[in-house]
Amino acid sequence: MTFMHTIRLFLKNNIYFEKKTVDPKLCIMLSNQTLFMIELHKKNSNYLIHTVIQEPLPESWFEDNQLVNDTEFGNRLKKIYSDHPFKTKKVVLISDSPTIIMRIMTVPKTNAQGINEYIHKQLSSYTLFSGHELYKNWKILDTVEVHQEPHYRVIVLACKQDTFTRWEAIIDRKSTRLNS
Repeated sequence: MTFMHTIRLFLKNNIYFEKKTVDPKLCIMLSNQTLFMIELHKKNSNYLIHTVIQEPLPESWFEDNQLVNDTEFGNRLKKIYSDHPFKTKKVVLISDSPTIIMRIMTVPKTNAQGINEYIHKQLSSYTLFSGHELYKNWKILDTVEVHQEPHYRVIVLACKQDTFTRWEAIIDRKSTRLNS
């Protein structure tokens, strides 16, 4: 998934995985050894791109196109954040990393706990690590019918817990917090 496809998906579906809507949003994406920081402001029911920062990063920070220099990356985020007057400290991480799973699933229409259990079971069937090592987040996109029964179409993001914890530590280094 390319950078713009990811942004369009998130903008089209208002996907931020928060319990309540807060304005504005700061999205961070690392793709092809380039850092993107996108500040979104809400107007009516839409998010508008307010600021885009694109910064190439040194090749020495990567191995096999995966970030390995967390400290320098965290310091770079801190510098960019101090140089630009972003209106929020809440960060949404957008990643095209193969270590992060993004799926749209159709799940039986039930309560949040039932959806969570269904997603957990499905993810456990095609991940190579146990369910308790899994960090996941999901949001209902819409309702559909499957065999004349109501179901939800749900977008799911999942990764190993240590991957989420690592990114949380990198982003927290700059006095912001990883929101989703």
